[in-house]
Amino acid sequence: MTVRAPADLPPAPDGGPAVRIERRVLDAVRYATAVGPVRLLDARVRIRCQDASLGRFLEAFVAAFPTATEPGIALDLVEVDGRWAAYQDGERSLWAGSVAGLARSLVWLLNAIALNAPSPDVHVHAAVASLDGRAVILPGRSGAGKTTLVTALALAGWDYLSDEVADLDLRRDVVRPYPRPLALEEGSWDLFPGSDRRWPDGVPALVTDLRLLLPGTLGGGSGPPAPARPVAFVFPEVVAGVTTALVPMGRAEALERLVSLTFNLRRLGGPGFDGLARAVSRTSCHRLLLDGVSTAPHLLRPLATGTSQC
Repeated sequence: MTVRAPADLPPAPDGGPAVRIERRVLDAVRYATAVGPVRLLDARVRIRCQDASLGRFLEAFVAAFPTATEPGIALDLVEVDGRWAAYQDGERSLWAGSVAGLARSLVWLLNAIALNAPSPDVHVHAAVASLDGRAVILPGRSGAGKTTLVTALALAGWDYLSDEVADLDLRRDVVRPYPRPLALEEGSWDLFPGSDRRWPDGVPALVTDLRLLLPGTLGGGSGPPAPARPVAFVFPEVVAGVTTALVPMGRAEALERLVSLTFNLRRLGGPGFDGLARAVSRTSCHRLLLDGVSTAPHLLRPLATGTSQC
C-alpha cells in the first residue's frame, strides 16, 4: 500500500513528501517489516518499513544493538507519491527518490537519533576496541582513519565497540558499546581482502559507496560486545611516507583535542567537562602516526594489556 491521501498530505515547500503525516494514516500502511524496538545509546527506536528489501537491510544493520523494552521513537519508512521518506514520530526527517537513496540517508539518521537523545554520558567522536575489558579509544574527525584502524584491530581479534562514538559512562568508568556496522569508504577496501563478504547473503547491501561490515563477522569475543574500562586515548593521524609509530601525548593536549571532538559537551556543561578530564587523567594518551594499518594492532596491544612502556 502506497501512502496516497491528498487531503492529509499537503505538498511540502521543498517539493518533497508531506512534512507531517498523521499517525492514523501511517498506521494504515501495510508494512513489509517491523524492526525493534532497539536501543541506540540512550535512544529507543521502533522501525516500520514498507519496502521488504529495505526492511531486510535495516534488520541486519541494527542486529548487534540490544533490544529495548520501551518503544521510544517511531520511525516509519514509506513511499509517498513515488518518493521514499522517513517519518520520525510523524514528522518527516528525510526523503529520497529511491529505496537505495533512503538507505544511505538512514545510515546517517540512525546515528543522529542516537546522538541527539538526552544522556548523562559523554559522547566522543571516536572508534573503540578492547581486549579483556580494557578499551583503547581512537578519537578523530571524519577522514582521520578511525574506521580503517578499528577494522584492523577487530580482524586481529580485538572486541569491536564502535567506529563512530565512544560512549563514556562516567558513573561506572566504562565505555558502552555502540556496535553499528563498520562503514568502510572505498579507499580502504583493498586493505581488507574479503571485506565484501562480511554482509549477510541474501540481504541487499543498498549502500554502494560504503562497505558495511557486520560486527558479528569480525572475530574477537563471542556474543554482544561488553562495556570496557578506558585505558588509553590514541589519536590516529594519517601521514604518508612515515613509519607507523606510537608517540606519547600530554594529557592537557589530549583533553583540548577531545573537547572539540565531543558531541554533547555543551549540553552536559561543567559536569561533562569535569568527567572528560577525569577520564583523561586515568588513561595514557598518544598520537598514532599511520601510513597503513598492518602494524597498528601490534603497536596498540600493549596499551590494552597493560604492558606498554610508552
